[in-house]
Amino acid sequence: MNIKKNATKWLMITIILCALSLETVSAAKFHSNQQVTENGEPLMVNTVNIEQLDFPVAQSNLFNIMEDAKLIASEPALHITIRGKEKSDGTYENMSIHTPTFNCMLDGVQVVNPEYPPQVYSTDLDGDGQPEVVVILTNGYGTGIYKTEVKVYRQDGTSIAVEDGQHAWNKYFQAKVNAGQIELQWNQNQMTLPTSILQDPVASVESGVEVGAVRQYKIENGHLVVAASVQVGMMNVLGELTTTYEYQQGILQAKSSNIVWDEPYRSAIQKN
Repeated sequence: MNIKKNATKWLMITIILCALSLETVSAAKFHSNQQVTENGEPLMVNTVNIEQLDFPVAQSNLFNIMEDAKLIASEPALHITIRGKEKSDGTYENMSIHTPTFNCMLDGVQVVNPEYPPQVYSTDLDGDGQPEVVVILTNGYGTGIYKTEVKVYRQDGTSIAVEDGQHAWNKYFQAKVNAGQIELQWNQNQMTLPTSILQDPVASVESGVEVGAVRQYKIENGHLVVAASVQVGMMNVLGELTTTYEYQQGILQAKSSNIVWDEPYRSAIQKN
């Protein structure tokens, strides 16, 4: 019984001594890290030595992605580069854009083919006097197909939303095939086109009229513009529909549109 009491007593003494020792060490460290003011009063300073930390400092996702990314595009005049990691499907993933004022991830689809690199522009699209960074990516290409998408960034790296041109085209342009002719409606103007003028009329008519199989964003006269093909099947490009964007209510909105018909379809179109 005495042995048990003595063991308990010595255990309590040991715990108390350890606590006092830790407090003394902590106080010594506290005073060693103190600085004093001109009046001699202590000034608390928080100091941390990264090398003494027991856990690793996490690196940013952007830095990790850049380590195995390749250079996709470079615009030396603007000091802008785009990097990404090549995927097995012929496109890039984990793309990032690097400019003198910001670095960020670049969402979107870009093909690997070097003949279709990203296009980079610097122009003021929102009218605030500061140029935006405009990136045009190529999503896909092929026979009768060429599609791009656009990304717009302010100088601080925040993005500006861009209305999908397809929405505007669907509002202003409609077409359907009926009884040997194609009925076209553009800006409330009714037109018809005989299907006999088409190459391979039967197969083309079955495919119907498509707007945007070729969709190309570009910068013209300081404005964002998107041009789209109007075609019937793969062989008959009737013309080109062009839409110009304007910045309103925080969004680049598709506004004025124009369509130019190609020959021989222009001469064959009948206005109703």
